[in-house]
Amino acid sequence: MIELPEILLRRLNRPAAILGTGVSGRAIDEALQAAGKSAISYDERGPHATFGATEAASHDLVVISPGFAQTHPWLLAARRAGCLCLSELDFGALLWDGPAVAVTGTNGKTTLVDFLAFAHKRAGQNAIACGNVGLPLTAVALNSSVAGLLPIVEVSSFQAEDLRHFSPEAVIWSNFDEDHLDRHGDVETYFRAKHKLVERLLP
Repeated sequence: MIELPEILLRRLNRPAAILGTGVSGRAIDEALQAAGKSAISYDERGPHATFGATEAASHDLVVISPGFAQTHPWLLAARRAGCLCLSELDFGALLWDGPAVAVTGTNGKTTLVDFLAFAHKRAGQNAIACGNVGLPLTAVALNSSVAGLLPIVEVSSFQAEDLRHFSPEAVIWSNFDEDHLDRHGDVETYFRAKHKLVERLLP
């Protein structure tokens, strides 16, 4: 059984809500089960396909997969109900007790993350590629028993835009170009989303 921090425990007297049943959602559910807590997963293609005021009122903690925009009606309903709303990356950061390196950029993030993890391993340091590359930080925190492991975390703008707890020791921002305007609306908002990573750097 894993230990959850107090900020989560205070919100888990009732089942948590997980928005999204993809890789991130499944990792969150597994972590909560390992801590002896329950959750209900909501997804438009699953058995719990709606999430409004009624559903939000039955939860105190809502953990969101990266595919949910900040303006998504489900997330807005959770906030109106007073739920603590966390991204998967923030949830994983609350479970991870160690350093991390974050990598972002418009293009080439995955290649750079894989290269850095490989280079660290060749240099004799335990490292793992995770984040937007396909392995959630929550899964790393739950399943890692390797001492001194360094997560090299690929962070997209979708993951960075509402960060509050993930604080990497280093950020590598490889490049920037116009992208994801369907999500962010304009280039400035897209830039600010990525810049959240820089703001979250450990001093």
